[in-house]
Amino acid sequence: MWIGVKIPIPQKKDAKKWVELEQQVESEYKEQEVTSKKILVQKKHQLEKEIMKLEALPENPGRASLIKRLKSELGHING
Repeated sequence: MWIGVKIPIPQKKDAKKWVELEQQVESEYKEQEVTSKKILVQKKHQLEKEIMKLEALPENPGRASLIKRLKSELGHING
């Protein structure tokens, strides 16, 4: 994991500082994970809303292919 160049690395003998660094990195990693999940949920909802909007419109070939592409993208998000 990359922690950046601005985080000071403690001396080898300073066990307390190493524990603090580990906690800081773990905290930042969890925060980043939560942010990534929020972004993914927002993207999923955006796709679902767009699909519903398009499905409410009259049929045409362009709309059908766009809905298919958006559903495929949504499928990738859902796993």
